[in-house]
Amino acid sequence: MQARMLGCAAAAFLATAAAVHAPIRPVRGPAVSRAAAPAMVFDQLKKMVDDSAKGVKEAAAAAVVEKKVAEKLAKAQEKYNIPEKYTNLMTSFFTSYMTEIYINDRDMDKYESILTVLMKKVLETAKEPHVFEPFHEAIREPFDYYKMGCDFAEGMVDLESSVIEGAEQIEKMRKQIAAGDNVVLFA
Repeated sequence: MQARMLGCAAAAFLATAAAVHAPIRPVRGPAVSRAAAPAMVFDQLKKMVDDSAKGVKEAAAAAVVEKKVAEKLAKAQEKYNIPEKYTNLMTSFFTSYMTEIYINDRDMDKYESILTVLMKKVLETAKEPHVFEPFHEAIREPFDYYKMGCDFAEGMVDLESSVIEGAEQIEKMRKQIAAGDNVVLFA
């Protein structure tokens, strides 16, 4: 179906281009005017080209990133003896994350470093899990997991296009907390 649509779009483009760029010949009789090519056709073709270029960039990025991730995980496997069921999950997760970082022109070295720290902390915690009490205060030392989480998530956030909705609810939440109520946020 898509091939047929592409064929129709291409045929329409060629017919329109031929009509627009054909030499002007004298015509006997009433004047003949040529209509401009519909912008919609050109917009659709531009979108197809842009989508195709994006797909090629994503595929190339995934191939490069997948190789780097495989190399890093192989070294981690030697050091930590990671069970295979986890290496498959980590490969998929890290490849997806770093591919998005690459596609969005983020600093690959910065986020590779963050991901390396995350992987190391996950593997260390798997060996010696932290036991949480029913109530727990933030632990920011000797390692700041909160900062690591913020740094990690930052790579996936488009700050220029992001908006904060519901800011008017903050004062209401403060009052509820001051009154001893719980406030739960869902994202």
